[in-house]
Amino acid sequence: MKTKIAIVSNVVATQMMVEALNQRAHGVPGIGLIYGDPGLGKTTATAWLVNRCDGIYIRATSGMTLAQLLRQIVKELSGPDIYTREAMLNYIIEHMAIHNRPLFIDEADYLLNDKNTLEIVRDIHDLTNCPVVLIGMESVRRKLQRHRQFYNRISEWLEFQPTQREDLQIIVNAVIEPTLTIQDDLLSQLLSDTDGEVRRIITGLSKIEAFAMANGLTSIDLQQWGSKEFFLKKA
Repeated sequence: MKTKIAIVSNVVATQMMVEALNQRAHGVPGIGLIYGDPGLGKTTATAWLVNRCDGIYIRATSGMTLAQLLRQIVKELSGPDIYTREAMLNYIIEHMAIHNRPLFIDEADYLLNDKNTLEIVRDIHDLTNCPVVLIGMESVRRKLQRHRQFYNRISEWLEFQPTQREDLQIIVNAVIEPTLTIQDDLLSQLLSDTDGEVRRIITGLSKIEAFAMANGLTSIDLQQWGSKEFFLKKA
């Protein structure tokens, strides 16, 4: 399989959302929210966009403390070792403001249990005027409503949608070698079985390509694929 980003509808919408944050009118807050079910490609789309806009990408983890979050941001800014939270915050605010680099925090659900951490993220936004984008699960929008001061600063939001048939063909063109043709009936079955989850689609396409190569096929349809599974299903 080829390693290439598929510019599907969700990716285009992500780019448009961040452009809207960068070009927002004076006085409009610059916090964005990307949310949706797992496996829809949120992290992949964000990583692609971060590289294009020289953004700062942070992946929150379970149990991440405020100090750990600040330290990761300083590291992404190529900053020195700093040992106090106040000094780290000052460094982040100064350097983000100078270079106007947007901040992306993936797996943001992990931060919602610590009000102080959210307040610091809000401070970074307010004091730098740089876009801040949170990426999380479908429930993150509802959970953020408990934090009114933060929630009211969200001016752009995007719910990732399951892959549609047109997007599936874009994914196929991006990752499958051009020497292999996957017929429509097999692609339709793959889309149905995966419920449009990009992660499972990629897994299924990998299985299809491997099977075709092992059997010397340059074209494969549903009959040739048979009843094999595209991915590990629930027992």
